[in-house]
Amino acid sequence: MSAKQKGNLYLYTALLCFIGIIVIFFVDGYLGIYDTIYVKSMEQEQTIEFETNMGWKPYIPVRWEEMVSFRYEIDNRSLFNYSALVEISLWQSEKQVMELFRENILVSPFDKKTLNWILDTAKLEKPIGREINYTLKIKGGKTEREFILALAPAYIEEPAYPLAPPPVPVPTK
Repeated sequence: MSAKQKGNLYLYTALLCFIGIIVIFFVDGYLGIYDTIYVKSMEQEQTIEFETNMGWKPYIPVRWEEMVSFRYEIDNRSLFNYSALVEISLWQSEKQVMELFRENILVSPFDKKTLNWILDTAKLEKPIGREINYTLKIKGGKTEREFILALAPAYIEEPAYPLAPPPVPVPTK
């Protein structure tokens, strides 16, 4: 083997290794099933992008007697169809309070599916002077996502007892 052929062999090997590294980053970092939830509450929309190893539950404040709208987006960035039964429910103290959504879905490769639902917080326990926490669970296939809905009173209530009248100012000369 000549020196020129040996140099070309090293160049081709280095080029193949570089292409292999790029392919590994693409497959590991881009391909997969990704899900995002958008919550519109108190005239603001919050976005929660779920990660595989989240060590905490996202926290979303909502007001009682308010309609809270949810949009759940499933992004299939894989070469295969993704099908699952998506179940969305509200829980408190390890007991299911209500089921919000249930549907079998099918997402084609490199396609997205969006699910929408609305939560009427007036159907939940009225928070009097305190916040009540609920867990919203989203089960889809083998994954389960959870986040905290913090239900706060719609307005600050007046105390049941009368307040003392304000002091009368002392006249000055």
